[in-house]
Amino acid sequence: MSLLFTGKFALSPDVISQEYMGETILLNKKTLVYVRLDALAGGLWQLFEQNDDAETVSRKFKTGHKLQDEQAEKFMNQMAGNFEKLGWISFSDSKN
Repeated sequence: MSLLFTGKFALSPDVISQEYMGETILLNKKTLVYVRLDALAGGLWQLFEQNDDAETVSRKFKTGHKLQDEQAEKFMNQMAGNFEKLGWISFSDSKN
């Protein structure tokens, strides 16, 4: 399996995040849609907030979590695809 997204990305300025009791809460200020992310998904979102290219996020996520490469890539593809469908992140070179 390989990542379905590469290159640079941008987070929507309408989305804010806050950690609360071990979860990350994401809120779209315009639509008022929110999601609660567990520690794993929240950690991925934080990497998106702290970096600006998918390869760096992928490398740091794989290094920081005890997942096989294939498991990590499957999880990242799923979460990034969900974030992209919500309009919360956009990739300059997405294969979705």
